[in-house]
Amino acid sequence: MKGMMAMRICFLAGLVSVAAIGWGAEPTMVQRIVNSGLAELRQYPAVSFQLFGKETLGRREREFAADYYWNRPETDPARPARAIMNVYDGGKATDTFIGDGWRFWAHRILKKTYASIEYATELPPYPGNHATVLTQLLRSQTTGQANFLATLGFDAFGRGIGNSLFTWSPWIPVSNVEIVGDAQIVCTVGDPVRTEIIYSFTPPLPNDPLPLYKLIGVSYWDQTRVGSQVRTTEWQVTIQRRVNAYAETDFSFTPPRDAKPISFPARKSG
Repeated sequence: MKGMMAMRICFLAGLVSVAAIGWGAEPTMVQRIVNSGLAELRQYPAVSFQLFGKETLGRREREFAADYYWNRPETDPARPARAIMNVYDGGKATDTFIGDGWRFWAHRILKKTYASIEYATELPPYPGNHATVLTQLLRSQTTGQANFLATLGFDAFGRGIGNSLFTWSPWIPVSNVEIVGDAQIVCTVGDPVRTEIIYSFTPPLPNDPLPLYKLIGVSYWDQTRVGSQVRTTEWQVTIQRRVNAYAETDFSFTPPRDAKPISFPARKSG
């Protein structure tokens, strides 16, 4: 377990409560590293994130996962922002969210329902804020660990784009944050620690023409007592930078015959 804890590359490093650690008006070094890492992700027309984890309660164990694919060829304004996220719980697919370049689709697989809403126009020119709207929609419709990936996408590809005043803020409140080594950000909750999150970055090379930090992974650990038992939740995120865009069919959605159309859910605030 100690070895596992050492490998917990947790993204929530920035998940620090601003008030709790007294961030001032100027970005802290933590924020600078994270903002730099988000900017590095935006260099690629396609990026994918995979989250794998498990929850253990007594002798019972439940696995969960999510994958998130983002595609936005910044050099080609004739192509819109697109995304797809698949969510799994206990080995079963539970939700799929798709931005096909025009509409955002939320398919609740277990409930056999789907809903959609426009976030862009059917043909170019596309609204200048449509990528931000897509990331907001994805963030508003996800819950649990999948919401972490959606929030990461919101920070990287949504609100941070072209915003010189953007200041990265936490996903969840934590009580302590510190930088370990050159570029590992460790966040903890509680004393003794009950939640630990660590972002792991690689620093830019001295002669790098674009000196940006690179986010190489994220992981999370939480331990909570439930009655007489202890519940442990652990997950890790891996990231792939892709030069080539995904095929068009990867972002299409055809409602299953047994799925019922419903009104699009109201967006959650935030």
